[in-house]
Amino acid sequence: MPDWNTRLVIQFSSDGKTFTDITPIDSFQQTIKTDAQAVHSLEQTHVGAVFSPADIQFTMTVKQSATVLADLTKAALGRTRFSIAVQKSSSSTGNDWALASIVLSNCVITSMQVGPFTLTVGQVPTMIIAGVSLHTQVTLPDNSTASAGSLA
Repeated sequence: MPDWNTRLVIQFSSDGKTFTDITPIDSFQQTIKTDAQAVHSLEQTHVGAVFSPADIQFTMTVKQSATVLADLTKAALGRTRFSIAVQKSSSSTGNDWALASIVLSNCVITSMQVGPFTLTVGQVPTMIIAGVSLHTQVTLPDNSTASAGSLA
């Protein structure tokens, strides 16, 4: 039974080698769609499948006090690609998470919603960042991997 001592970190890299934590971060959501459509025949149904390319999207809500937002904004305005990694924090204990890491590479920001929004005293404005990834690689605890998308 998990003891839920594991903390995940979201990291940013402009070169794919050196990663910086995105902190403080309120939320991170990723969607990986691998659609398939059944191919039918007059003789029988479901004789095969046609697979659509993977559609990899992400959205994150980050406090505007995060210093990495300058790098993310630069990447958005410069239309440059970057990588995002989701993995267990090195300071965490336990193995509550089923995956060792997820790396979204060749990411492009599609929109940035910049505050300030309606705030109460003591709140830090947030920025909502949405984007797409052209490739993702998932690493399991046994170091086996699975990937989707193009490396281009």
